[in-house]
Amino acid sequence: MNRIKVLQICFAYPPSFSGYGRQLKTINSFILSRPDNNIDISVITAFDAKEHIDNRNYRVFSMLSKGRSEYFHKKIVYYTYLFYLTFMLLRKAQKCDVIHCVKAGPEGAVAVFISKLFKKKLIVKVAQDEMSQLNIKKNIFRKLRFNVICKADYVIALSELIKSDLICAGASESTILKIPNAVETNQFKPLSSREEKKSILRALKLEEHIDDTIIVFAGAISIRKGIRDIISAMEKWPPNEKLVFIFIGPDKNEIEEFSQFIHADNLTGELIKKYFGYTDIPEQFFKIADALILPSYSEGLPNVVLESMSCGAPVIVSDIPVCKEIIDDTVGNVIPIGDSDAILSSIMSVHKNTSAWQHKGENARRRIEEYYGVNKIAQEYIRLYEGTQN
Repeated sequence: MNRIKVLQICFAYPPSFSGYGRQLKTINSFILSRPDNNIDISVITAFDAKEHIDNRNYRVFSMLSKGRSEYFHKKIVYYTYLFYLTFMLLRKAQKCDVIHCVKAGPEGAVAVFISKLFKKKLIVKVAQDEMSQLNIKKNIFRKLRFNVICKADYVIALSELIKSDLICAGASESTILKIPNAVETNQFKPLSSREEKKSILRALKLEEHIDDTIIVFAGAISIRKGIRDIISAMEKWPPNEKLVFIFIGPDKNEIEEFSQFIHADNLTGELIKKYFGYTDIPEQFFKIADALILPSYSEGLPNVVLESMSCGAPVIVSDIPVCKEIIDDTVGNVIPIGDSDAILSSIMSVHKNTSAWQHKGENARRRIEEYYGVNKIAQEYIRLYEGTQN
């Protein structure tokens, strides 16, 4: 069988942080690990040239030597990357079999033009709600860009909402494939014992809280992720109930009061707040969580929700369409957007009804294994790559 050469476009690819990049790396790692693998992968990205190790079947082309967090002029870096991407595609597209662009940003439009020029099949993955009617109506240039992206041979939608947005934007339904995000279930798995939990808490200097309720927020510290609503809710936490609230994820510096909230004196000692920043080992936090909370205002298909569920932690999410596709009251709780009282009530439910929420966590793990395991999702990408050659 002839080898299939896939050229991927991913602005932020691990080790630099992005949810869509981490998801792509999960799929790539599975594909490349197969004994009978017949797919060669090349990635064009913006960062971390010093970190990438190439081999015969896997190459990463990076514009910059350092990680994403080292560069502060984000727009300049991004638009410079578009020029670099165009140059690299003109050099590499002729020798590839299929181009796969992750995100429906301007890089997707560049990929459409280059793929047509070299007569290559193009896959575009819509990683968030980029093609919603609200975004399309914001300006004429965005509308034109989305019209171009809809000319891709295949468009991957993470959810039914994104699929609907694509159809409204002009994509042919026959070109749209619904493929959700994947979870590496061997990495993201439940605790094996109380000793493992104690070991994780010891490393976090929280060992004394092994029997306390632990809530985890995972995601960017930003307005869109609902951080202000969490702060508002927890300011009303009753003084006689002990709770540990852990935050992980990069701080976007959008919310001045977040630092004040984390460092405010806790005179009664019942509400313990810890911020650990970005982490390469989110599974350690999900394993010890009694629940994950993500009260976002918009999402694509959040990795952290799937990964938390895979670790056996139930989830509290806001009432947005993509979350309602995967979350119901058997695995967590869906709350109104921007409702701090609902956040408080849900967290109190976790605190007071331990056994019921443990059962939700067990259900969550089973759901991930059945529908979102990397073994299942990666096979869909393999079939897609192979199908482009017919």
